[in-house]
Amino acid sequence: MLNSIITPLKTILTRKPPIFVLVPFVFAAIIVLLKWGITPVAPAVFFLAGTGLGIYFMDIAEVFFRLQPSPFRTAVFCAGFAVVAAFVVSSTGSAFASGLVFAVYITLLLWQLGEFSVAGHLGSWYEMFVGRVSRDTQLAGLGIFILFFAVITWIFLH
Repeated sequence: MLNSIITPLKTILTRKPPIFVLVPFVFAAIIVLLKWGITPVAPAVFFLAGTGLGIYFMDIAEVFFRLQPSPFRTAVFCAGFAVVAAFVVSSTGSAFASGLVFAVYITLLLWQLGEFSVAGHLGSWYEMFVGRVSRDTQLAGLGIFILFFAVITWIFLH
């Protein structure tokens, strides 16, 4: 029983590309410095812990719930998640939840940027609900998603 949990976790931890770990932690370190300074405080520690979980959260869900194809790699999920992220960041006082949300958001951004750099489009992110979408629409959606990330980051810092 325990082995059936440990083996997938090992797979998740070892297959994660380093950039998907490095970018969220660099972002988190910058946020910690901007929000709390260099003095160690409990919320900063919880924010970093949430970031750590958030980095692997989507992978864990995909593996343990055997989600193929992943419902997370769609524009619909990204839009819904952006709303949830804004709520968590602006309404909760939980640094852990905010760290988790930011890490998941960064993961979604990296997935999209990676697919766009390899395939030259984000067609698979729209296929599930609207079929084909023009490249301009895909870029606009990605741009809005990035802009929204900047806005919720600013909200969190202020």
